[in-house]
Amino acid sequence: MKINNFVYIILTAYLATFLRLIINNNLLTSLIGSFLVGFLISKKLSYSIEKILLSGFFSCFTSFSGFIYF
Repeated sequence: MKINNFVYIILTAYLATFLRLIINNNLLTSLIGSFLVGFLISKKLSYSIEKILLSGFFSCFTSFSGFIYF
């Protein structure tokens, strides 16, 4: 992967953590996150965009930031 992709992963992880703290509901964020992951997988996006969103945004949106917050 290129270094730009790592920067994008960090930025999407930051955005996901911020959104999770705004929503402030574990069940709702888990439902939204799992629905969006299924939608993303069904869209057949490029490899790099899929990895950026799955490892950056959705990993922080659904679980990691929830454990830190609670």
